[in-house]
Amino acid sequence: MRTPPTARRGSVLRLAQVVLLLVGSQARADDLPAVTPPATEHRFGIAASLGYDFTGDEPLIPGVSLGDRAPVSTASLNPLLSFHYNVGASTVARPENRAEFARTLLLPGAFAVTAGAAYEWSESARIRVAYPEVRVGAKVVPWRTDTTALRVGFSGGLGVFSRTFDASILLTRAVNAVGSRAKGRLLAASNSPDLWASDVSITAGFRVPRPGLGVYGEFDSYLFDSKFHVPRDGRHVFMMGVRKAFGQT
Repeated sequence: MRTPPTARRGSVLRLAQVVLLLVGSQARADDLPAVTPPATEHRFGIAASLGYDFTGDEPLIPGVSLGDRAPVSTASLNPLLSFHYNVGASTVARPENRAEFARTLLLPGAFAVTAGAAYEWSESARIRVAYPEVRVGAKVVPWRTDTTALRVGFSGGLGVFSRTFDASILLTRAVNAVGSRAKGRLLAASNSPDLWASDVSITAGFRVPRPGLGVYGEFDSYLFDSKFHVPRDGRHVFMMGVRKAFGQT
């Protein structure tokens, strides 16, 4: 049975329409700009800082630190696992009393090291949210002639950062002495049950990436029962400062 000429022409026209539709769709797709995942920011370098402690008798706190924040993968930022570390040293005055000692435990310390990890979430390449942010840190705080506090703590919280702005809020649970001998010296020197401490740290800062210069502010305060183990005037610290970075990208 032969197909009528009109039916054949209709089939050819429908086939041509399908081909034109596919070709047109491919052409429009080729005209669209390629979508590439946003690049991650790799920060590594040395930073020199000068802080001012508004609650201390000797408020100036110069310091230097070495740090890095490295992503695991640059394929995507939703989410992206990153690791970071920081090693720093500061010139802190030796505390004269329990209130100063409690405040000094919240400050950077004579020597400090931190390491952590975070999931970074982002809807754009400009602002990223690190949640959850977890850290383990240790700092050395001079107390009396034969007493040095080694504070080791675990922190958790969140952070928001971009190329020009950083902010974070962290809750920390720490022990202020490690080892029975160090604990005994600390208890004898402070005459109070302040081996364990809980505190909150809120930081925010602005910076200009090209010269690597920025300003920052930090507020730290004891929480829960920890604040009742120290004098009232030693329960919180507020500090502002400037920071100059070298070699960070």
